[in-house]
Amino acid sequence: MQDSYTLALSQAPQTLAVAQNSYSTSRTGTPTAGLDIPGLQAEIDTAHTRAADAAHGTLIQIFPAVDQEVIVWVLEANEGDLGRSIEALLEIGGDGGGGGGGGN
Repeated sequence: MQDSYTLALSQAPQTLAVAQNSYSTSRTGTPTAGLDIPGLQAEIDTAHTRAADAAHGTLIQIFPAVDQEVIVWVLEANEGDLGRSIEALLEIGGDGGGGGGGGN
């Protein structure tokens, strides 16, 4: 009994015809001329700043009792990752819940 790999190799090769697209495609080189690299970098930097500000604002809303400087440190330590920053703040007890039950 032959396995499928051997069987596939033993079969006669088939010709595959590929039709050309009816629409025209343009192929240009890498678009370096006229590309505003500093402008693009400025847009990227602005987007990163907006994302960092949004993450900072979200953390302040979730953890209002935590010092803002600590929030900034945690966010930076987690490279701006909001999810990891939330987890880190929860681990250090920054959930603001207190939770200390009073006994009689």
